[in-house]
Amino acid sequence: MEGGPAIPLTADRVVLGRKPAGGAPGTQDVAVPDTTRTLSKVHARVERGEEGWIITDLESTNGVVVVASDGTETLLDRGASSPVTGRFILGKVAMSIVEEGASA
Repeated sequence: MEGGPAIPLTADRVVLGRKPAGGAPGTQDVAVPDTTRTLSKVHARVERGEEGWIITDLESTNGVVVVASDGTETLLDRGASSPVTGRFILGKVAMSIVEEGASA
């Protein structure tokens, strides 16, 4: 979370939300602190692929916005996927993926 604690990603498939509890094999569930009260219990999934990270909206109530390197924001349709190179917003919670060893 931007301005929040770094959360290590320990799997190539990560489910993010207020209270994800899928427990699917090979999937890391990450409960995201949400003072904005805009996250769904199960909001989005990020998966590492050959080309990098892909984010998928999991039918969230308040959406997923992918932020391009030039600052352009794209709201995903419910259930849609998109490559993510760093920043994204779940509801009103801004987050980013930073590869270990990379500068923030």
